[in-house]
Amino acid sequence: MRYGCPNYRFRKTCTNRTTILRARLEQQLVAALSNNLLNAELEEYRVHQFSEQIKATIEQQDRLANEASANGPRLKEQRSEFQRQATNIIYAISKHGISPLLSAELRTFETSLAEIDQQLAAKPAPKQRVFSAERIREFLQESYQQFCDVLIGDPERGKQEIQKRITKLVLTPKDTAEGRRLEVTGEVSLFIRDGVMENKSLEGIAQHYTLPRIALANVVLDPALPLAA
Repeated sequence: MRYGCPNYRFRKTCTNRTTILRARLEQQLVAALSNNLLNAELEEYRVHQFSEQIKATIEQQDRLANEASANGPRLKEQRSEFQRQATNIIYAISKHGISPLLSAELRTFETSLAEIDQQLAAKPAPKQRVFSAERIREFLQESYQQFCDVLIGDPERGKQEIQKRITKLVLTPKDTAEGRRLEVTGEVSLFIRDGVMENKSLEGIAQHYTLPRIALANVVLDPALPLAA
């Protein structure tokens, strides 16, 4: 299997003929990610980013909890009204069939109900949830090392982990003195799921937040590079 531009292959609307074998892409991407994870400058950026995410999440939880406490009765009344209207739409669909208008209205009420439920479920956040930059750095370093061990350990598992974590991957042709290369941009999730920070040494940490991502920068693939043994 090879990766290339679909507009060139299927529509002939692009002049980018460069392709790369999937095996070469995966092998070079694994090596690039391993180097990226151990880059000291990028580590500082991720520590700062992760700290800001934790702070923002805690503040959001506090805000939602305060709003739910102050607006509880009004939210419950509003929820009952939205639920009644959603039930009426469901009844109309069962009697007359689905239509774009009814479907759109039902989705709107479902979204509103979910937002109200989130606010009503918000709990006051526990106090004393301050984590030092050093503690966060240690946690991320442990996570980097675990990811690196996977990447450079079992090749098949490493490829599977990358496939699960990639959120965006763009290959752009780039002419160099050594020949045509593919510059890679995009993002790879450091963690796969929310709640990863739930940890005895980090008790009380927010369990839902934007997970730190590994930005792919200065990653260049060589389509002609032989596969390593």
